[in-house]
Amino acid sequence: MNRPNRFIVQRWDSIANSYSCDYVGKKVSIASSNQAYSPDDKSFVAYLSSERVPQMLNIAYNMEGRNDHYGTWSAEGMGEKMKHLMPANYPANGGWGKARHLMYFMQSAQNKGEFVMLAAGEKDHNCINAYLNSTIILPHAFDEIWIGSKKITAPEAGGKVEFDDTNTFFARFEDVAISIRILWDNAGKDAKMALYNDGFSYQPKRENFRMANNKGLRLTLQHPDNGKGVVAMWWKVEEGITSEADFSKFRQKVLKTPVLINEKDGIIDLAVSTPSGKLGVKADIATKKRLAYYNPQPLPKNFLFNVDGVEIGKPIVEKYKFTIIQTKN
Repeated sequence: MNRPNRFIVQRWDSIANSYSCDYVGKKVSIASSNQAYSPDDKSFVAYLSSERVPQMLNIAYNMEGRNDHYGTWSAEGMGEKMKHLMPANYPANGGWGKARHLMYFMQSAQNKGEFVMLAAGEKDHNCINAYLNSTIILPHAFDEIWIGSKKITAPEAGGKVEFDDTNTFFARFEDVAISIRILWDNAGKDAKMALYNDGFSYQPKRENFRMANNKGLRLTLQHPDNGKGVVAMWWKVEEGITSEADFSKFRQKVLKTPVLINEKDGIIDLAVSTPSGKLGVKADIATKKRLAYYNPQPLPKNFLFNVDGVEIGKPIVEKYKFTIIQTKN
């Protein structure tokens, strides 16, 4: 359980798509899910940590309609400040005063340190804007940042840097390389994701701890004013990037990877051709149906908590089920 480079697949409900995948390296972990559980989910995430920088913000994606990019709505008392925007007949348990991201349709295929994900959402009763945002929170702790083939410095507080036509973000943290490439979205040709510096610093309100490296950045794509958001991305991490040549090779590999995209009548079929094989998904976003998964390594069958192909969860659960049966008898 503690060895590096392990790949974990775990199920958290009985419905077909309620599972997640997690790859755990030495300084990085990357994970994806296939089903929303609550409006507080972090369904697509990556974690970084080292002896030099042991704590920092998670890399996490969310889709929302409040411009609440960092999930600080509750901490800032925005529920009361924006109460005049609460819709009529708002549900009693809707959580207006809480940070509420969308429970959007999602699908992902993950192969160890990379995944392709698809997210599709529509405005709900917690949204206050005509549009939705796709946001990825980032720690302000990178040693290098690139947009496509151009190295940049993080913008000053209040500034932003737009994506170029590669639609690809790169970052290096020590010997870990990270890439996030947008494969398809509904924002239109003139809309680009951008890297923002809001001067954000995470300040815990409920938890009793201090995070020394608490500064954050964000990547945000604003979707159109029809209240619908669709985005597909390829996330990839790789360790052992110890030189400029290594990092350059990583970037070129991502930028030159063939991408297969077909979209017709609400059905999106997309994949990247990785060295390990085809990685991607196919879904009908109109009916919210997952149609196909493309994965170089098929998931284990009938799993509960599986590590590198070894089922660990079921034997534990079976033991307790037997104990309960014995007790009842």
